[in-house]
Amino acid sequence: MNLINKMGEEDQTIRNIFTLAFQNHKKNNLEKAESLYKKILKINPKHVDSMFYLAGLLVQRKKFLEANLLFQKIVKINPKYKTAHNNLGATYMMLGDLQKAKDYFEKEIKIQPNYAEAHSNLGTILSKEGQYEKALDSYKKAIQFNPNHLNANINIANTLLILSRLFESKKYFEKVINLYPNNTEVAQGYGKLLLKINQHNEGLKYIKKGTKFIRFTEKNYKII
Repeated sequence: MNLINKMGEEDQTIRNIFTLAFQNHKKNNLEKAESLYKKILKINPKHVDSMFYLAGLLVQRKKFLEANLLFQKIVKINPKYKTAHNNLGATYMMLGDLQKAKDYFEKEIKIQPNYAEAHSNLGTILSKEGQYEKALDSYKKAIQFNPNHLNANINIANTLLILSRLFESKKYFEKVINLYPNNTEVAQGYGKLLLKINQHNEGLKYIKKGTKFIRFTEKNYKII
């Protein structure tokens, strides 16, 4: 068998295994999928698609350091691999390294300026740094490219709430409530907002929907 035929057979074997791995991944058969992705990487250690999906699977299994190391390999092999910089940033954020996370979200935005997830994630870092106005700009860019982006819309509403821009916040909460009526995080935030603008009955209803409890004092209230 000549070298070209051997390479062709190897490529076909990898495609077959990758298809099976991806099918198992979609069905949430994570251990089987992980084993198959690793089998491909034994055949071709630089198969970036297998690395990418394996890294995503490791994030699902909360193995953030292992996922981070794989995403690092991907961006070294292919610096323009779409979403890899964003996902690498996300693992750095999960590992508590906010500066590195920020750097990689910014790199992803340079590769894909219209990638909503990277803008939303950058907004989260900026918010953690207390840069609320810049965070708002990032979240708004995210919804410019994906109007129904859940986290970006919630974070706009919550950031406006922090900034005491209550009626702007209410507009975004109502948008997200309409899009995701059963989301408990949204219900809780909207309930807190309604209490702040003295719509107590509605506020209590949404806080209850968000499965939170409320403790009243003589002067104020506290959600616990």
